[in-house]
Amino acid sequence: MGGLGSWGTFGLVGGILGLLFQLALLTLVVVGIVWAVRSLGQANRSGATPGLAAPAASLSSCVSCGAALQQGWKVCPYCGQSAS
Repeated sequence: MGGLGSWGTFGLVGGILGLLFQLALLTLVVVGIVWAVRSLGQANRSGATPGLAAPAASLSSCVSCGAALQQGWKVCPYCGQSAS
């Protein structure tokens, strides 16, 4: 037998660590499923699509570079051109 006993090379500590690893993996899977169900449930109640933010209010575009400009911006943040 070589003196290793029934626990193999890592002994009792290795057996306990292996068990803890399996329990941690199972916990992560369960938490992930609960998170997914909750986020889908909240999205269905609010009418929004999960993970998608509402688009920013973009009323015009820069005459110089064509970037979208939000309402109230005086200067294009990309090229510095005046928005008016």
